[in-house]
Parts: sequence; C-alpha cells; structure tokens
Amino acid sequence: MRAVCVEAPDVIQLKEVTPKADLGPDEVRVAVSHVGVCGSDVALIRGQNPFARFPVIPGHEISGVLSEVGKSAAGRFKAGTPVAVMPVWSCGECEFCLAGEVNHCSRLRLLGVHVDGGYAEEVVVKESMVRRLPPGVSLQQGAAVEPLAVAIHCANRVRIDTGDSVAVLGSGVIGLLLIQVARLYGAAKIAAIDIVDARLEIARELGADVTANPSRGDPVPRCLKVAALGFRVVFDMVGTDESLRQAMALTRSGGSIVPLVPPKKSVLEYPFLESFGREISLVTSRLYGLQDFDMALSLLGERRIKVDRIITQAYKLEDIGDALATLKSRPDIAIKVMLNPQPLEQLENNWLQSARISRIVQ
Repeated sequence: MRAVCVEAPDVIQLKEVTPKADLGPDEVRVAVSHVGVCGSDVALIRGQNPFARFPVIPGHEISGVLSEVGKSAAGRFKAGTPVAVMPVWSCGECEFCLAGEVNHCSRLRLLGVHVDGGYAEEVVVKESMVRRLPPGVSLQQGAAVEPLAVAIHCANRVRIDTGDSVAVLGSGVIGLLLIQVARLYGAAKIAAIDIVDARLEIARELGADVTANPSRGDPVPRCLKVAALGFRVVFDMVGTDESLRQAMALTRSGGSIVPLVPPKKSVLEYPFLESFGREISLVTSRLYGLQDFDMALSLLGERRIKVDRIITQAYKLEDIGDALATLKSRPDIAIKVMLNPQPLEQLENNWLQSARISRIVQ
C-alpha cells in the first residue's frame, strides 16, 4: 500500500509499505478514505513532538470503510461498514480504561505518533477503536469526529452550562468547534479572537457574539463589552505568554482558563498571585475519553454540529507537500485540511457496493 512516512524530522516520503498480512481476532482493517492534517501532525513532521518515534506514518483523524474483519470482531462489524477511527490505543484493562478514560492509560499509544497512523491507504486497529458512522454522515465528515471529541472533552472539563460566558482564543479547527459546543451547552455570550479576519467571519457564522483581531489592538476591551465582569471560561488555543495574558484579563473572578495546546516554550509566565487572589483555575485537557468520542459521533449524526464549514481542502496522498504548504501559507482559506488516500468513488465501488468483500478472518 502507499503511505506518507516521516523518516526523520522534516524528511517525508510517499512510498510503498507492506501492510499487515494477517489480522488478529479482535482487529479490523480500515481502507482509509479521509484523514485530517492536524497541527500536531505538522509539529511531528518538524520534529517538535517529543513522544514521536521515527520513522512513522502520521495521521490520527481517520475515517474509512472496513475491508477485513477479525473473527471475534465479526459479531459487531462486517466488511463494507463506514467507520470513524478512535485513535487511542489503550490497554483496556487498567482502572482508567475500564472507566472509559483511555486518555489516562499509562500504556496509551496514539495512532500517527507512537504507532503508524492514517496517512496511508489502510490501517489496522483493534475493533474497539472503530465506530460505525451514523446514517447521513459522510466519510469526509467522519474524519472530523476526532477533533470534535477533543473540543467536547475540553468543554466537559469545565462543565459549561446554561447562561455561561465563554471566550475562545484562536479560531482554528478546535476553536471553531468549541464555539459550537459551548453554544450547544447553553453559553449565552461567546467571544472569539484570531489574527485572521476570514476565520473570525466563520466564528460569527457558527455562534460567536463578538470577535476581535489582536493585530488591530488589544482584543480584551472589545470582548468585555458582552461580558462586563469577564468570561467564566476562556479557552486558549494559542499557547504564548501574550495569549495567557489576554486569557487572564478576560477571565472573571472564580472562572477558569483552559490551555488546550502545549505552549510553544517549556515555561510560560503565569501570574499566580493574581490567579490566587481572583480564584482563577487553570484547567488542562488532553485528548478525550470514550464517552466524548461517542458523543461527537452522535452530535454529527444529529446534525447539531456543523463541520462542513470547517473542512476546507482535501488532497490526494501524493499531494501531501501541497497540503502542508496550504496549511502553512494560507490561514485565510485553510482550516481543516484533509488527505484522501482512497477516493470515495473507489471505496464505494470496492467496498460499499461489493458483496464479494465479506470474508471473515478465521
């Protein structure tokens, strides 16, 4: 099969790799239709992910069609099923896993980081890591389940409720999804901050009451016009000293700041005394649990979250260079960039409409 492999930092290659020949009884083979190009993938390619090992095939936002099903998985799935892949490979036995908190498993491995991921024509995972796409959810939309799960887990960490005020610093994929999740949870006032006007326009379409561009001046006074006492929850998708300063200035006493991306340096200047005096909580969020992922799938199936406005480009596997270049140089038009390892039409012909591809691995 063809795959994009990161051989070493800043060294990527499209090449033929040998797929896993035989499935285990609890494994499934997924013909990959779409895979998101995440900002964390870009960091991995640049050698900025301390957990990655090389060589590795990136990609953790994956959708596709089951092409082969292990024996014990046959009770739940059959070949031809369209699925989203939950990319957290956990032990399934520890206290965290049994509670559905797979993001805390000490043996956690993430597809595309610790083990090969979805920048390939197929991927083999445990059957517990795939979810059937609801009727009406396309394979392209299915690749957005994973980032939506991130946003849901982040919102759940601070329990957004009816009447809350929320500010979102950074209107990228997760930020735009968080705006929708916050509104769905009942937030009454939402502010969005970004340096790209086109993204702020989308933020308004998706539910932001006020937007501000820091390149035109301090965004804090403009945002506070809709929340005079400050925002109960501020999500920081930027991860700099300046964004943390803005987050602190935007947060009301007794509120919470949620930094969602790792900081761009190992140590940030955090105003602890101010935080202490105003009872501002710093709440971190990592990945998601099983309930978050399943909720993301349900919300997409119920059409309660709009992902089509966020998915902006899809490239063939061999055009990975163009995909990365667009993501880097055109933030005005590129939000969620995807790769399309196997065209939908090919999958429909090969799997969805084929009764011949139905064998169960014995």
